[in-house]
Amino acid sequence: MKPLFVLISGKRLSGKDTLANAIASYMDNSLVTHLADAIRVEVMHLYPTVITNITQLMDNSDPIKLKYRPELIRIGQERRAEDVDYWCKRTLEAGIESGAEVVLVPDVRFPNELTYFRDKMEINTYAIRINATPEARASRGYVFTPGVDDDVSEISLDLPLDHTDWDALLVDAGVSPYLFVPNVVNAEFGSKSWSIAALGTVVGDLIIPHLNEVKG
Repeated sequence: MKPLFVLISGKRLSGKDTLANAIASYMDNSLVTHLADAIRVEVMHLYPTVITNITQLMDNSDPIKLKYRPELIRIGQERRAEDVDYWCKRTLEAGIESGAEVVLVPDVRFPNELTYFRDKMEINTYAIRINATPEARASRGYVFTPGVDDDVSEISLDLPLDHTDWDALLVDAGVSPYLFVPNVVNAEFGSKSWSIAALGTVVGDLIIPHLNEVKG
C-alpha cells in the first residue's frame, strides 16, 4: 500500500502542528515530520553551545526558536538555492523509510513542494491549507516580525480560498474552524459549503473520512 502524505500549509501560528497532531491521533501507524526538521539539525550543529536540543527550535514560545528563526530561514533558502527540492527529498525519504501509512507534513511553504509530492507515484497525497485570522494567531502569541512574516517562506502560498491545489481549506477565526472541501458534495452541509464545528469534529467527522478514502 502506498503511504499517504498529508501536506499542511499555513502561516506562522495558524495551527498547522495542532491540526497534524489531531489527525495523527485518529490514524494508526502515522508519523508527523517536518520539512524543517533537517534545517533545525543543521542550525543546531552551528550553535551547539546555545542550542542543545532540537525541540528548542520547534516550540514557538521558546526564546531560542524566536531568536534563531531568521537563521532557520537562511539555511533553508541556501539549500533551496542549491536544489529547490532538497528538503522535499529528505522528507520523502524519511517518511517512506519510517514505514508509516500516514505521513503528516505540517510545514509546506512553497508551490514547488506541493508539486514535488503530488508528482511522486510512490505516494498518495492530500493537501490542506489553514487560513487563520490575525486575531486567531494573535491569541497564540503572534506579533508581526519584519524579515520573518513578510519572508517568501511565509507568503508564497497566500492564494485565493478556492485555489484548486488544495483538497481542503480550513479557516480558523479564533472561535470555531470552518472547513471547505472543493468539489465534494456533503449531504449535511451541501455542495461546496462551509461547515462550522469544533476542531475535533472537523477532524474526526470530515477530514478523516476523506483521508481514509484517499488512503484506500
